Amino acid sequence: MTHTPEKWHVGYAEEYDIDAGDDGRTIGYPTGRDEFDGTVFMVDGEDQIEIIAEHIRDEKTAHLIAAAPDLLTATEAWVAAMDKWLETGIPSTPDESKAIYDAAVAAVKKARCGE
Repeated sequence: MTHTPEKWHVGYAEEYDIDAGDDGRTIGYPTGRDEFDGTVFMVDGEDQIEIIAEHIRDEKTAHLIAAAPDLLTATEAWVAAMDKWLETGIPSTPDESKAIYDAAVAAVKKARCGE
């Protein structure tokens, strides 16, 4: 499964002034957080914006969508650690387990940000 790899964000009115660039790509200019506008988007290192979802009525749903890549990454790390343990009998080290746990906690916090 592949998806847009950059971090996804929940849209707030005027957080990004979104304009079409000369090459037709969408460019965002950070302006400051205001009210939820029903958009989930990603911004790459060049401030290029890709809209992931629009017209989302519920802000909690938008946060869950924005957290989806982080939740997937955390779950895949946990599954890989469990696979290793089940196949070899060797559990993850405490540092590896802590990193997986921290990633999962951060993803859940991002998903629940609207609560």
